[in-house]
Amino acid sequence: MKSHLLTSEDYLLLITSRSISEVVEFLMKKDYRDKLSRLPFVEIDEYKLEELFNEMLSDRFYFLVDISHGVIKEVLKSFSRRLEIENLKRIMRTKHGGEEIRSEELLPIPERYLFINFPALIKADSVEKVVKLLRETDYFKLIDYLDLYRRYKMLIILESALNKIYFQMLWRVIEDIPDKKDVKDLIGLEIDLTNILNIIALVSSRIDPYVIEKTIVNIYYRIAERKLRQLAHSTISDAAEILATTPYYGVAGEILNLISRGETAKIESVIRRKIFRRAVETLINKSMSLAYVFAYLYLSEIENRNLTTIVFGKRLGLDGKKIRDLVSV
Repeated sequence: MKSHLLTSEDYLLLITSRSISEVVEFLMKKDYRDKLSRLPFVEIDEYKLEELFNEMLSDRFYFLVDISHGVIKEVLKSFSRRLEIENLKRIMRTKHGGEEIRSEELLPIPERYLFINFPALIKADSVEKVVKLLRETDYFKLIDYLDLYRRYKMLIILESALNKIYFQMLWRVIEDIPDKKDVKDLIGLEIDLTNILNIIALVSSRIDPYVIEKTIVNIYYRIAERKLRQLAHSTISDAAEILATTPYYGVAGEILNLISRGETAKIESVIRRKIFRRAVETLINKSMSLAYVFAYLYLSEIENRNLTTIVFGKRLGLDGKKIRDLVSV
């Protein structure tokens, strides 16, 4: 299945293509052919393509869940709830912005794995209503952050809380699987980077440090808890010095440089690029480990983001260099 993923060379060809039509023509030679062939060519636009990319991502994730058994199945189900988390974030972002969202804009989740009543959330008229509708789900602790959201009017507080809930659920079930150290190397990297990114974003917005501390995912893999708390109580100008003695000095420096230049749209791609490289290393060095499966899923997710970035970049008329800066390869 890994051999069906797009390569770095594929991405470069897509980035330099002249139009969305050329992107579609290229993807017709790949695994996307069957899904593309179902659509009349005149109906294909960036939104239809995004829906198609989301279908492919869901297929890849839940195919592996379906064919697995026992504790590995439970872990893959837990890991796959990141699609559910992404949907919750998409819904809350539209409510926060006073906009509408259609079910087609969400990542498709097979009914047998649905834990959330998404149609009800789509109909909710505010972020507060969405959070309250989640009280009877695994995300019930989100309501503890609602007052902070109301006070600061910043959605990142609720998104950080969602990350915290997700990673805590996932980390617990990893303990029972084979090759858990290899798997933790991948997921722990994502947790550490998520913490650093969220803290820096909140510090730059001058949020109360004690509020920032509440959003930290309390799983500390290769960065000490004291460092993250110190970072929460720092200023942006001090952040690089605090992170200088951690394994993430380089990536933190990139994030801080982007913030200083006002290029915050590129920050997420910095994080994804780091995960992309670790996942590729895992595929090369851990071919007999269960971590290989998680590396494949990370790369599938990054492929989804990359393709969506490319087609919307083409539609917006961005040049190849700007798209390249937003793509993770």
